[in-house]
Amino acid sequence: MAQGFLQEEDAASKASYGRAVWWIGHRTLLRRALLITWAALDAGLILFAAWAFLDAFVLSYDAEQRAVAEMAVVGQSDLRSFASAHAARPLGLGQAAVFPLGDGRYDFYAPLANPNPEWYAEFRYAFSFPGGETPSQPGFILPGADKPLAFFGHPAPARPPAASLVVRDLVWYRLDPHLISDYATWRDERLAFITEEASFSKDVSLGKDPIPYVRLRIRNAGTYGFWDPVFTILLIRGGSVAGVTRTTLSRFAGGEMRNTSVQWFGTAPAVSKVEVVPDVNLFDPSVYMALEGEATRDARSR
Repeated sequence: MAQGFLQEEDAASKASYGRAVWWIGHRTLLRRALLITWAALDAGLILFAAWAFLDAFVLSYDAEQRAVAEMAVVGQSDLRSFASAHAARPLGLGQAAVFPLGDGRYDFYAPLANPNPEWYAEFRYAFSFPGGETPSQPGFILPGADKPLAFFGHPAPARPPAASLVVRDLVWYRLDPHLISDYATWRDERLAFITEEASFSKDVSLGKDPIPYVRLRIRNAGTYGFWDPVFTILLIRGGSVAGVTRTTLSRFAGGEMRNTSVQWFGTAPAVSKVEVVPDVNLFDPSVYMALEGEATRDARSR
C-alpha cells in the first residue's frame, strides 16, 4: 500500500513539472501575443472614434442639423397643441344693464360666465359707458361658475344709454388635482347656502311713501362657517333682471339660519321673482370661520 501511494505522488509531480516547463518555454510568446491583442483593440477604438468624429462633424453634419431642427419644430408644435388644448378659455361677458336710482345715481349689472371647469380667475372689473366709467373693483369667479357683477350708485349727469363690462388684470389659477380631486364635491361641501325665502314687497306701515325691501331667509346647510359672506340679490321681471342689490351677513356659521331684510333704494320695479346668489371666494382661506374645536383668530382683526 505504501508503494502505491508513492507512485501517485510521483505522477502528480511529473504533471506539475511538465506544466512548469511548458510555461517557461512559451512565456515570452504569450506575453507578445497579449500585447499585440491589446494594441489591436486600442487601434480599433481609436479608428472608431475618429470615424464617428469625422462622420458627425464633416460627412453627416448638415443632415443631422436638419434632423435636429425638424425634431425641434415637431416638438414645439406638439407642445403648442397641448398647451392650446388645455389653456383656459376666455370668460363670457354678458350684456350690461343700467338701473336708475332716481337721484342722479345708477346701478350697473352684467352676468359673467367661466366656461373652464378646471380654472378659476381673479381680476378687476368696471363698467364703461359713453362719457365715463365706474371705478374698478376686485373680482373673482370660481371654476365653471356663472355670477352677477355689479357697481352701485355711480353718479352720472344723465342715464347712460348703454354700458359694457370691462375685465382687466385677469389672472388664471388651475386647480391642483392632487389637492382637489373632485371639485364639485369639494365646492358643495363648502358653498351650501339654501335660500328658503326670498320676497320683494313694500312696507306700508310708514304712510303714503312705503319703502320697498327684500325679505330673505337663508340657511347654511354645510359645516363650514364664513366671516362675511356676500349675497347678490337679483330682482327678476319676466325673464330679465330688473334690479340688483347686495347684502353681507357677518359670522354665518355652519347649520345656522338667518332672517334679514334689505332695503331697496330707488324706484321699485315690478318683480316676479327674487334670486339670491352667494358670492364667496372658496379659495381664500381668510373667509372661513374656524371649525368647532379649532383654535384661530378672527381674520378681520389681522
